[in-house]
Amino acid sequence: MASLPRSAEDLTPAMLTTLLRPAHPTVVVDGVDLIGATRVGVATATGEKASTADRLTLGLRYAPGCDAGLPPRMFLKTLLVGEDQSGLPRAAPAMYRTEIGFYREVRPQLDVEAPRMFFGDLDDETGQFVVLIEDLSLRDATYPNALGSLTHEQAAALLAELAKVHAAYWSSSDLHEVFPWLETPDSGENMEFFRTIGRKIFDKQLKIDWKAEIVAGLGRSHDELWAALWKLQVLMEKEHRCLLHGDAHVANTYLLPTGGGLLDWQFCKAGNWSSDVAYLIVTALDSERRRTLERDLIAGYLDELARHGVTPPSADDAWLLYRQNMVWGVAVGWVMTPPTHHGPALISANLQRCVTAAIDLESFKAVS
Repeated sequence: MASLPRSAEDLTPAMLTTLLRPAHPTVVVDGVDLIGATRVGVATATGEKASTADRLTLGLRYAPGCDAGLPPRMFLKTLLVGEDQSGLPRAAPAMYRTEIGFYREVRPQLDVEAPRMFFGDLDDETGQFVVLIEDLSLRDATYPNALGSLTHEQAAALLAELAKVHAAYWSSSDLHEVFPWLETPDSGENMEFFRTIGRKIFDKQLKIDWKAEIVAGLGRSHDELWAALWKLQVLMEKEHRCLLHGDAHVANTYLLPTGGGLLDWQFCKAGNWSSDVAYLIVTALDSERRRTLERDLIAGYLDELARHGVTPPSADDAWLLYRQNMVWGVAVGWVMTPPTHHGPALISANLQRCVTAAIDLESFKAVS
């Protein structure tokens, strides 16, 4: 395995050449420029923070005739130890293993709008990892989040991309055998993490005044909220499975002049389609627009499944699953996300949207 960078100083032309050469044998990197960086828990001038990995934009200069068709800019996700020298990963290695597995094994099989990976690897002993993908700014991509609200057309375009992912392995009985690193709604390292220490994190995060105030609108105890999460997982474990993005909130998407695409595949899993669809709709739209558009967007998603050769669920079954999955966005998606990830403003906006939707849709009753 190639040596992986542990600091920005490690990102030399020689290292980048070494990383890129397995897939691009003729490449020679002559120079590397750090164009931009977003570090875990460190706010940029605009208040942006990374969540589970450091994210760097690199400018690459190649030796004459040795670019191997590669672009002049790339986007790097990795762990940079920096000054703290702790060497500890900032998230479970399973997340990084999953993302690399998606880009290596699944992405080439899908006709879906997602970034192209040039290099990916994980050191299981240290938790150090690298994902080197295309810089989507070269295609004029923009990155939405819950501080804004998508149009009907934008949300529908992203749901159409999810439909492509889901339809490719719809009701596949051997999905885990084909991709053994995939987790399910009730199994795997990430779910084990939630089982063992998730409740402590949940309770700790609800000691933050503004989170507690938003969640209080549900009128339910912490015990009830946590129990509902696990009821949801049991329900979803019984539903038919397909390949999921697994963390399809709107900030894990991008918009292009011609449509949109899906980013950050760290929670890619085998599960029910509805978790992706519910999470995208509720985070992508302000509450008023969601109430107006959600049924139409779900119907459009089901039509997309049919267009890709899938027999979709009935409208009534789809609506129930959609309602139930709002529980995830409340309990795990945004209560458990610490303010050092993404920042309070973005977390608050997402959490408020999820709580409002759960109230509107009586989601906690729906999982009982």
